[in-house]
Amino acid sequence: MNPLILGVAFVLLTEGSMLPQRLVLPVVCALVATTAVAQERQPLSGRAVYERVADSVFLVQTESDDGEALWQGTAFLIADRRLITNAHVIREGNVFLKNAGSKIPCTIEARDELNDLALLTIPVSLSRPLGLAAELPKPGETVYAIGNPQGLERTISHGLYSGPRSLEGQALLQVSASISEGSSGGPIVNGTGEVVGVAVSYLQEGQNLNFAVPAAAVRALLFGGRSGSQSIESLLAFVKRLKEERTQTSASADPSSEYQQLNRRISRVLSDALIAADGKPESLLMLTETASLESAAIALKAAEQAVEITKGADPQARIALARALRAKSLQLNEDEKRPLLRTAENQAATGIKALRSPLADHFDLLAGIQKELPDRLDDSYLNYKRALELRRQSAPDEVFHELFQLFDVARRLSKREEAKRWFAELNQTGKAMSSHYESYAAFLQDAGEHLAAGDAYVQAAGAKGGTYDDLCKAAGSFWTDENFDSALAAARYCIELGATIRDSEENVAYAHRTMSQILVERGVYDEAISHAKQAIAIAPGDGWAYHSLARALRLLGRYDEAIPAAKNALRVTDGKHPVMHLELGSAYFGSGNKLQATSAFRKAAELEPRDTWWEDVLKRDPQYPDRPDLLQTIREIRRSS
Repeated sequence: MNPLILGVAFVLLTEGSMLPQRLVLPVVCALVATTAVAQERQPLSGRAVYERVADSVFLVQTESDDGEALWQGTAFLIADRRLITNAHVIREGNVFLKNAGSKIPCTIEARDELNDLALLTIPVSLSRPLGLAAELPKPGETVYAIGNPQGLERTISHGLYSGPRSLEGQALLQVSASISEGSSGGPIVNGTGEVVGVAVSYLQEGQNLNFAVPAAAVRALLFGGRSGSQSIESLLAFVKRLKEERTQTSASADPSSEYQQLNRRISRVLSDALIAADGKPESLLMLTETASLESAAIALKAAEQAVEITKGADPQARIALARALRAKSLQLNEDEKRPLLRTAENQAATGIKALRSPLADHFDLLAGIQKELPDRLDDSYLNYKRALELRRQSAPDEVFHELFQLFDVARRLSKREEAKRWFAELNQTGKAMSSHYESYAAFLQDAGEHLAAGDAYVQAAGAKGGTYDDLCKAAGSFWTDENFDSALAAARYCIELGATIRDSEENVAYAHRTMSQILVERGVYDEAISHAKQAIAIAPGDGWAYHSLARALRLLGRYDEAIPAAKNALRVTDGKHPVMHLELGSAYFGSGNKLQATSAFRKAAELEPRDTWWEDVLKRDPQYPDRPDLLQTIREIRRSS
């Protein structure tokens, strides 16, 4: 104890003073207690800090269900059987604490995704919990980091506290104490061993630029509250940052992928935001908008709360609910989604009616909901027209969406000419992408306009998002229209580009078969045979490729080869096409086997009794050998059938 304090106490107790005797002892006790507190607050040596803190710091790791190690970091005791770590350290898998060679299972009690904190509980008591500092250090004061960098347990480093910082809206403390991989979640303590922050990150491009989450956020998580940084605005800004981070990863359906981990983290932050909204309608509407594309369930909860709190008097809340219901319907089957869409239509229509000046987006929402209801297509068409009219006034360069929707609804309503006009106007915007041209091509194909469909598929191939697949479809449309030069050109591009693309076999085989069929018609038999064989090698179940091969071989007089090719065509198509029976009969006829030829022709006649069918087939084959004899045989079969 300070000698001066001892001296004063001695004088007071032995020689008396002007103080009343009853106050002497309390004053002495107060002096002694103050001295003890002062000594307790005096900065300790690094060794003393380590001895006070180290036993409360542990290595935490996560494992998959089969025991494979996933992530590791640091955790520290903050209360009996309760520990703090970083949320990102325990983001996936089963959580364990390592202690003296044993693994202690942990339960995640709470998370604070914004501040990257997690509160864990364990089933056993360990060492003394660390205390939280009541105030931040002064800039320039020494701080210590204790963690497990690279798995090296309870490593201590020291540095200086630089001050509070705000990075991308998050409150942090900057320190120069070393924070390396594996130290995340460890305590940053002051000179008396009290926790001032939790190690969270370091900037790799900087030197000694290390950061910690302030102890205030730990205190809020520990006692079930929210730190000041967890406002609805800061949480939604954090969601935006996570979404930007997600764009830097490859999309994947694998639950263990970084992409899916970010999805789950975004959902957790949105859940925190729902709590932070605290029943305020404006906050709930902000959340609904942000959550609509990420979590339909949270968007719906927020919108429902907004409508309930405003008692349906806020039209924007009704419109937000309609949007959330529509998003939710995308996850349901047809029977489940219909009543949800009816409710969404009612909410949107009621909200729009209450607005003094509805916007294009409002009518677009209502029209989109009605488009999903088969009996509401006429209303959808009308509301898309209203949306387009308003969009032309407010943003004439952004009418593309409404134009495509009007084309699509007109198509479904069998308003063919109107659909064409809408798409023509859409095309003039210069914003059509491959998927839009593909939709238009399919519409034309269904209308029997195969040449125009082929042209649309070619446009799709050249537009944003276009692929070789569009050229393969173009080849088929041109072939159906008997525009053979265009079909051959498209098929060649399909084969050339598809050869380097994974899972292109089906399309490439189709292109080879198309070329074979055209080349047979043109008498280029050797190339036709080559393309037919390539199609068969890729797709052995393509009966029409066998049929084209059989025709080319027969027309070359190679009947012994044509017969098995024709049989294979019938085999893989279950013999359902009369023209394939005719081809087999023709091959037998050419080989001189009239008996087998007659049998094949008879089967063709049974499958297709139409009188002129035979002549129609032969007209396409002007070089057919023994044509008069074949026609005579067919007539005899017909008479006897």
